[in-house]
Amino acid sequence: MSIGYDLLNAWLGVVMPDLQDMRRGIERMPIAEIAPIVRSAVNDETALVEPGWSVETISVISEGNGTLGFIRVLGTAVSAGSTVNWKSVVKVIDLGADGHWEDAEGTFEFPGNEVGMYRSGFFDQVDGRFKAAPCHGVIDIDCLALLWLADLSESITHPWSGEQFIMASRALGYFNGSWPEDRAPAGDWLERQFVTNRPRFARDAGWFDRLDLEEDAKLLADFGSKAGIDDITSMRSKYNEIADAASRVPRVISHNDPHSRNAFIVNESGVPTVYGIDWATIGMGPVGYDGGTLAGGGLIWRRDEARLIRDIEGTMFDEYMSGLGDAGFVSDRDQVRLGFLSNFAIYPMAYLLAVVGMPDGQFSKNFSERFELEGDEFIDELAVRMGWFKPIFDEAVVLARQLG
Repeated sequence: MSIGYDLLNAWLGVVMPDLQDMRRGIERMPIAEIAPIVRSAVNDETALVEPGWSVETISVISEGNGTLGFIRVLGTAVSAGSTVNWKSVVKVIDLGADGHWEDAEGTFEFPGNEVGMYRSGFFDQVDGRFKAAPCHGVIDIDCLALLWLADLSESITHPWSGEQFIMASRALGYFNGSWPEDRAPAGDWLERQFVTNRPRFARDAGWFDRLDLEEDAKLLADFGSKAGIDDITSMRSKYNEIADAASRVPRVISHNDPHSRNAFIVNESGVPTVYGIDWATIGMGPVGYDGGTLAGGGLIWRRDEARLIRDIEGTMFDEYMSGLGDAGFVSDRDQVRLGFLSNFAIYPMAYLLAVVGMPDGQFSKNFSERFELEGDEFIDELAVRMGWFKPIFDEAVVLARQLG
């Protein structure tokens, strides 16, 4: 559904809306415009929308490139003679947003990919227990897109238990294994190049360049000593080996950023289903990468979650492999393990960036807030975690050299 600024102005009285303008505009939407979305939400093509829906902006942990914000909408409709409640979360996307990274090999995190994916109907073909959050409709307003998504706020809360991480790992393996490169559908929304959002992006963006500078050598050496690690200053060059080798792993359709805060587990008739959000990164990625992202994402939250991942990452990988097998994907275990570790390995590298305060202190600030620690306690926590996860980084280096 496309709406020009002339109709938008009738709702809003403004030319270039911000999120609060969009909230007020949705409150004033004509029933005829919102009716198809409501009918999808209640699964009744004849439902009658009742006027007077409520609208509120909602906060989230982080917003991806091009996302202006989120708005929750709740209302009622008459379906089969009864009044029923309906709700949706509107993701407001600026399709003209700058800041996405691209080079001759592809684009990373282009917001239009998520819109195109939903419009393509791709997930109508997807079975298994990892899916995109249901979308009830898309409204275009010139360079803006409003994705009317299912409200997943009643899903299982974060942080997940070990059983939930393990279940989600198998579901991700089945999703990736169902869509090897030769089965990938046509469409501009699916990036064809190696566009995973961390290994090559982090390397090519120069995030780790400072780690070689003399002024940081003593700081890093002291940190390495605290973590019980001698060769910490060599990690940057070794990480480059991992990123390069991962680009040669067989590729599958990947979410490319399915950490647990980008996923929600919903029990449907007693069967848990994992719904992914934030699909701007969807594209071809190395098999295993999504599983490693799910595991690795736990390294940047409170200690209990990081410790849990330390204890179960091997089981998560095994279940991911089982999911690939369930989908009929024939794979070399070492290649999948390298794909799995290619993103997992970036988190120990990010710990180093947090120690030296690069780039622009963003890792230090974000990790400190999520660890709920500051100062020396924060650095001590980084050292403990580096001791836990450096062996996994070293395993990735070994695999990269074997398979490179």
